[in-house]
Amino acid sequence: MLLPVFIISMICLGGVKAEDPEIDISAIKYTNDLENG
Repeated sequence: MLLPVFIISMICLGGVKAEDPEIDISAIKYTNDLENG
């Protein structure tokens, strides 16, 4: 259950951006949805 949180935290730290931009983009959309409610 903590895997998605771990992935998002890694993206926030910039550890995944260079390896998988698609995950980074989807995470940005996901966080934007959270911020927009």
